[in-house]
Amino acid sequence: MRAHWTEEQTKSLEHLIGQGLAPKDIAKQLAMSKNAVVGKMHRLRIKWGHAPKTSRKNNMVRTYKGPVIGRRPCNICFKKFKMHGRFDRFCDPCKRRGLYGG
Repeated sequence: MRAHWTEEQTKSLEHLIGQGLAPKDIAKQLAMSKNAVVGKMHRLRIKWGHAPKTSRKNNMVRTYKGPVIGRRPCNICFKKFKMHGRFDRFCDPCKRRGLYGG
């Protein structure tokens, strides 16, 4: 059976999230399941317990610095750069600027 959310329940959900309660505790207070609370949070696009995106290191480009095996032109800026691997196609400045799909 599907539970329908009233506006009072939605407002109280937002208020309880603002207080910093866990979805499990919110579910007990609203007499609903934890999955119902988490699903409603997802539909309302309310984030809870997520680390800020700036703390992740995904935006850093890994550049391997091994032995130089040759030189070739960059596929974007066409400047010659030192190849450290067989499949290097972009120079470090182009990698850092994010001008390629990798």
